[in-house]
Amino acid sequence: MRIGEILQSFKSTIQEKTYFSKSGKFWTYYFLPTLLLLWYGLFFFSYNEKAKDAYIPMAWDQSLYEQAISNIAYELDPHVSILGGEVFFKNHFTPILYFLAGLYRFFHVFWEPPLTFIIFTGIVYAFLIIGVYYCAISDQKKIANILLVFSILAFSPVFNSAIGNGFRESVLTLLPISFLLYYWNQNKVRPFTIWALVLLMIKEDCGLIVFGFALLPGKDKNQGFRIVSLLCLAEFVGINLLYTNIFGGLTGQERFSHLGKNIMEIMLSPIIRPAEFLKSFLNIYNIIFLRDLLLSFCFLPLLRPTLLVPSLPYLAVLLLNSDHTIGTANSQLWYMAPLLPFLLLASVQGFERLMDRFANHAKVKIAITCCAVVFPIYITSSGSYLWHRAKDNNVGDSVLRIRNYLNREIPLYTVNNYMPYFSDRKLLYGFQPLIQDGLVLLPIGLSNPANWQGCCTAESYLKLVQNFSETHKVNLIYQDENIALWNTRISGSPGNLQSPTQNIEAEFTPSEFIGTQVNRFHLGKGERIMGYSYSKTGGIAMIGSLHTIPLSSSKIVLTLRISEEDSSQCNEKKRPEIYLKFENGNLLSQRIRFETSEERKFFFDISKNSGNFFPLLKYNRCGKFAVDWYKIEYLK
Repeated sequence: MRIGEILQSFKSTIQEKTYFSKSGKFWTYYFLPTLLLLWYGLFFFSYNEKAKDAYIPMAWDQSLYEQAISNIAYELDPHVSILGGEVFFKNHFTPILYFLAGLYRFFHVFWEPPLTFIIFTGIVYAFLIIGVYYCAISDQKKIANILLVFSILAFSPVFNSAIGNGFRESVLTLLPISFLLYYWNQNKVRPFTIWALVLLMIKEDCGLIVFGFALLPGKDKNQGFRIVSLLCLAEFVGINLLYTNIFGGLTGQERFSHLGKNIMEIMLSPIIRPAEFLKSFLNIYNIIFLRDLLLSFCFLPLLRPTLLVPSLPYLAVLLLNSDHTIGTANSQLWYMAPLLPFLLLASVQGFERLMDRFANHAKVKIAITCCAVVFPIYITSSGSYLWHRAKDNNVGDSVLRIRNYLNREIPLYTVNNYMPYFSDRKLLYGFQPLIQDGLVLLPIGLSNPANWQGCCTAESYLKLVQNFSETHKVNLIYQDENIALWNTRISGSPGNLQSPTQNIEAEFTPSEFIGTQVNRFHLGKGERIMGYSYSKTGGIAMIGSLHTIPLSSSKIVLTLRISEEDSSQCNEKKRPEIYLKFENGNLLSQRIRFETSEERKFFFDISKNSGNFFPLLKYNRCGKFAVDWYKIEYLK
């Protein structure tokens, strides 16, 4: 075939619906999908190259999943040190991790984390693009329109931020959801059911996504789709009830506490509390969330709203969440990932509808195309999404330089952002000011070091590091312009690292710890708590960090200095509570009385507990107050 004939065949395929002709099949099913993968791969890997060394607010969550997979892969042990030794499945129903653990053992031979998990995410990303592309051509849409929309949305910050900010279970849903859409279009129940089962193994709330397909109109569809969807809704209800009765509830259940006191009341809130249920949707956070989401897709999905119907139950859960950082443009974008297949397919068909409507108006079509290009670029350049936040630096190179030289049997304590580099270690912990034995890796010489701890101001972070070096007998064993590594009273060699000339030594005093890492945090509407946002619906905030009980201690004295700002409506039952949560699951609690600018002491008998614990502050939807300072003392 001559070059002219090849080009004519390609032009015919682009302009017309000649997918199934002899010449059109090559372009439609092989060449163009490969072209799209290369185009999106350019954005995906360039983003990850920028983001891997930059501040990622929830790198702790990423490390949690990565360490769980690593432990299962090599030891079949789902206990995770980052969670204080708890079983990972106590917080999430994700049996798919056992399958991923097998893949991890294979890939880990060739690549170290976090590259292994970037490859996992990239594979899922590729299936999203290909799956939605085949759904579009199965609906006989023009290839030219499909390619144009796909090319434009490659700039969308939703894709590059929701998928490109580390490995999460929500991102894994893209693979089965893409297949569900395809087999729904093909009216094939059996493969639809298989992929629905795969989706249910990824996360506890995925049953809502499959249930959404039952809401789609379609008289010509096999009734088996409705049956499968309703069974998945029953699975969603059953899993949540099961985890509540056995484990005390899934992670994040407290985010819906404004709808009910327990999981049953929360689920029945549309019936028993319809006014409060509807009121949860009508707030400024949800309006901004929907605006940014649709703006990044040029509002094209609104032209084919039917295709968005399956995503509505899952979207409702996001909007009902009282933690308004979940799935927003400024924070945990990966929660938006399950919405992407529906938004992308609806955008393609919405754009097709516009082109058909103005088929004889060339100028209007050009104007529509220009707007479709400008919107995603505007959102990206405005800095609303994490794409714009990613900044290149050499910190990742410094960490990679030493990671393979450290003794893997020794506990490693580090800040959240470094955790993904060490997620294949069994003894990995978040940095805590009171450490008995282990290696401590911290960033130094940063213009804004607070971001690397993710909790406080730059001044507070520097005080935190200073407090650590002053209350521990430590040796500085490695330092460059980006990082410093300390050895804190451990036996054995920390690794094959060249010792620097400088040493830092101080006396270790385990009897007392002063909480300098938190200058001041508020509980109340619109305020920030340790990187989380809570409204008047209440919530739980962690005070400081993970703490370790000295072996000789049997009592803890926790001192808080609390400033009262507004507690006129608070009665005894609504007063906030102070908790100590131990790694064995035990909870000790006391209620707090408001006493303006005075220190309050809380005595806890810990003789039946040991190991690590979190001090937690529970806010019960009452008043507004602040914790200015705290201290923990250990008594014999």
